[in-house]
Amino acid sequence: MDKLHWQVPGNGNPFDSTLHEWEKNYMSQRSIGVLEYINSKDRVSKRTFENEIWDYLTSRFSHKPNNSNKAHFYRPLEFAGLIRNNRGILDLSVDGRHFLREVQNRNYDRAIDFYILQLMKVRYPNTATKDVILHLFPFRIMFKLFIDYEHIPTDYFIDRINYISNLEDIETLMTNHSSAYKKALENGNINVKWKSWVLSYLIKWNILELSENKQEVYISIYKYDFIKQIVDNMNYEDMFFADEADEIFKKNAINHKIKRDNRLIKQVIETGNNRCYLNKSHITFKTPYYDNYVEGHHIIPISLQDSYEEKLDSLDNLIPLCPICHRAMHLSDNETKINLLTKILEKNDKLKTIKDIKLEDLKEIYCKEEI
Repeated sequence: MDKLHWQVPGNGNPFDSTLHEWEKNYMSQRSIGVLEYINSKDRVSKRTFENEIWDYLTSRFSHKPNNSNKAHFYRPLEFAGLIRNNRGILDLSVDGRHFLREVQNRNYDRAIDFYILQLMKVRYPNTATKDVILHLFPFRIMFKLFIDYEHIPTDYFIDRINYISNLEDIETLMTNHSSAYKKALENGNINVKWKSWVLSYLIKWNILELSENKQEVYISIYKYDFIKQIVDNMNYEDMFFADEADEIFKKNAINHKIKRDNRLIKQVIETGNNRCYLNKSHITFKTPYYDNYVEGHHIIPISLQDSYEEKLDSLDNLIPLCPICHRAMHLSDNETKINLLTKILEKNDKLKTIKDIKLEDLKEIYCKEEI
């Protein structure tokens, strides 16, 4: 198998209609039903999902059970990041819950906004496409190229974009095929699933459009401004990562335009008596202003503001940390991070003002996804 192209799971796309018509179409029904079922359980094991999902879809939509691989029911949604898969335990991501809520409220345009925000966080490797050995954010690259070039030839979308594996491929996109594509061509295993799986329903959802002669693809006028404001301040260098720390930092760097209010940081440090929130015995050094140096830390990065209704640059979302604990929040291993995040959630009643925040949401932000 060619591991150097942008793979997608399954043989069909997860939606076979516009969102407005999801209740009338089988695949769209199934995908929304899967999201509803998992959300009703909060978290559910794959085994329980496979044992119960047909009963749910039958009672909800009168779907008739068959021999389909039930992993195919959730894996495309897992690839898109609406569903998280942590060692066989399934739950909805933050944007996945928001997407489902807006669908249920029939706010379909807003639901698509949350879907786009989640696509911006999708990266390879991915729990739904474990064989891929790339280290990049495919949809950020794709949307950035559309903004930069405005119109991209359809054949480029099919056999060039999904073979980008490094920064050099972007620089030569319009003049040469990538080395990964050439290798696939030599081996006779060109993969066009990216076109059939991704292009088809992004067009159905008015995220992308085809020109009248179908020779070019571009971002629709309905979502152009929304996507542009996300990727405008991103560089292509931001879309590739070298190691775990680089991946996590770049994963959360969705919006560079939001500026923090340093007065809030000063206030939270002073309110905390210049002591580390996680351990008040952590003594660092004196500064000209304070007897113990600590730093302000946004628990949920303000770069993720678009995914939350509540204002993230707020006292409710800020804590003072000593430099060691602050670095540990960003650079330690998953086990250490989870211990720190658990302690923060247990101690911090203010953070609960952000609707439905839970440990799994913070793990999504801070921890390396285990493939």
